[in-house]
Amino acid sequence: MVAFSTRFGLLRSTQVSSVDRPSHYRRDLRTSGAGEGGAGPPEPDSPQRVPVPVRHRRGLVGASVFVLLGAAILLVAAFSGWWSLTTNTSGGPVRSETFSPGGNYAVSCSGSGCGTTTGTFAYASEGLGAVGELYGAAQVLLLIAGALAVLTALLGFLGAFRYGFPRRRFLLCCFALLVAFGLALAALVAVSAFQTAALAQDGGGIPSAAPSPVTSFWGSCSANAGGSNGMCQSPLSGAAVTDSWGPTIGWALALVGLLFLLVGLWALFRTRPTRLAVRGFSAP
Repeated sequence: MVAFSTRFGLLRSTQVSSVDRPSHYRRDLRTSGAGEGGAGPPEPDSPQRVPVPVRHRRGLVGASVFVLLGAAILLVAAFSGWWSLTTNTSGGPVRSETFSPGGNYAVSCSGSGCGTTTGTFAYASEGLGAVGELYGAAQVLLLIAGALAVLTALLGFLGAFRYGFPRRRFLLCCFALLVAFGLALAALVAVSAFQTAALAQDGGGIPSAAPSPVTSFWGSCSANAGGSNGMCQSPLSGAAVTDSWGPTIGWALALVGLLFLLVGLWALFRTRPTRLAVRGFSAP
């Protein structure tokens, strides 16, 4: 009877010990590898990135959208006409010369008496070397500005949806966007401010007396009955001549692109740097 009780007691003690011992004791056994079968500690959970806060993500996405739109507009402006001179002779042709960033300008004509002086011509081959250098430099500045703006927008989107926006990336984007804005602004100001001087240097038969493209970036004139008025030279037949010159769609696009970059820069400054938090290992 005693032997039976002892045996029963031992059996009961063994069963209870495997169930009712404290949890930390069982955890210690698993950690030390002394558990049943000598199994080692369980693998911890993999770290997981905590998503970017919604408000921060919206601000970063908004800034990136404005920057990307500004970059696209600047790249289009780099291949569009910036300035045009149009001569309208009553009863005769309407002739236009359009200056574009790069190495060529375009000549178009409609009406009677146009002849064959239409098409695309190189600035240097037509005696407009200084103007060509100015517009060639403007195109390079716009292309670099557009590339930097695209890079900034890409980093912004990646930061919003994947990698976070730590301080180092924030400063890099701000610097790149400031440089892009400065280059695009330099292209716009250079063409607007120095084209008159470049035309004066090249000559090309443009009168130096006002009103003339040599004296103003934007203007117009008219002359009648063989008269002369600056740029406007009426033929001896007495036909009226009206000239007008000034910026066209490319120049306006560059200005709009600058405004988009400025709004994107302001939105980026308002977006504080943030790093994606990483969840720690969960307890085994």
